[in-house]
Amino acid sequence: MQRRSHKKSRKGCNNCKARRIKCGEEKPRCGNCLDFHAECIYSCGQAENPYMRANLQVHNFNLRDLQYFHHFLQAAIPHLPLGSDTLWVEAIPRLAYHRPYLMHALLGLGAFSLGALFPEHKGYNRDALDHRLYAIRGLNSAISNSCRESDDSSAILASCYALTFQSIYLADGMTDFIIFVRGCYLATNTLRGDGQLIALPAQHLDIVAPKLGHMLKPNIRELQKGLADLVKISNLLETPFEHEFYSGVKEVLAGSIESLQLGYVRFVSLYEMWSSRANVEALINPNNTVLQLMLYLYLLESLILAPFTPWDFPQGLSTDHRLSSTLKWADKIWMRLSNDSKAYLEWPKSVYDRLKATRNKVGDSSLLDELKDIFLAKELESNM
Repeated sequence: MQRRSHKKSRKGCNNCKARRIKCGEEKPRCGNCLDFHAECIYSCGQAENPYMRANLQVHNFNLRDLQYFHHFLQAAIPHLPLGSDTLWVEAIPRLAYHRPYLMHALLGLGAFSLGALFPEHKGYNRDALDHRLYAIRGLNSAISNSCRESDDSSAILASCYALTFQSIYLADGMTDFIIFVRGCYLATNTLRGDGQLIALPAQHLDIVAPKLGHMLKPNIRELQKGLADLVKISNLLETPFEHEFYSGVKEVLAGSIESLQLGYVRFVSLYEMWSSRANVEALINPNNTVLQLMLYLYLLESLILAPFTPWDFPQGLSTDHRLSSTLKWADKIWMRLSNDSKAYLEWPKSVYDRLKATRNKVGDSSLLDELKDIFLAKELESNM
């Protein structure tokens, strides 16, 4: 049988050519570059490899950066992926030595953490933002031109995680958080698909499965109030994704009432919806009122689970700041909503207000205890 002739297109962007994947040739940015937030360049001639160029550039790190690196290793390593603590303090810093974008991501996280610990020193946050910018630029180049060796794959994924954790230190970081959570998902699946990523564990639910049976019991009455508010929103749903995300958020509360283990599994599964570029664009669109309402509830669900999931919310400065940032992100959503829309959020708003009152009176470190007071079953609380 005669083979059909196939003409390979040479009109793809430089990034897709370097990665040896099919380019959709969309203009001005192809779908692959949009997925990874990479610069998309079309050219007729042979393009210089920007990843190699980045490695040849001199990156001038200074004594403050040494302080940030030390603090990162001592107090700011991400707790995710679960089981990767040793990798963050040993293997990943070794990778960063030859990959400036990863080093910038680690230094930025250390600087942000120091900025939260010493808010009077404004220079920490300025340096953190500079490192974040360099990390994102370098990461885009590395993704576009990765040679797909296991070390490159691990460095790219580690950078995505570090940038995701940096988002919690930004008052308006919710959009960044959503985008980089998707980046972690794409990096894990795309790079692991080649069998090259061997360093970072990704099966979150498999790792926590033995712990789920020991979760404490929640305050069912409070969760039922949230479910009642959710039902009011159902009449506003229009698009397929609005229905899907609404159903997911609702099932988290319904599942938590039945079994907190079930609610947690459903909550983790929500992130699978963020793998679609169209879904993420809808989520971060401030003019999509329905999804803004749902995000307001999603953020509260993440807070509800905090007292019951110490593996996701380990006690310490990072968790305190993460909880406080969640309140700030929710506030920004609230301020954008009309009065009519706010009427759908009576219960979540009352919970947020209680948490903010406690934080303003006692500080960020009080938030986890206040969440326990609200959402832990009262008979258990009295026996603790």
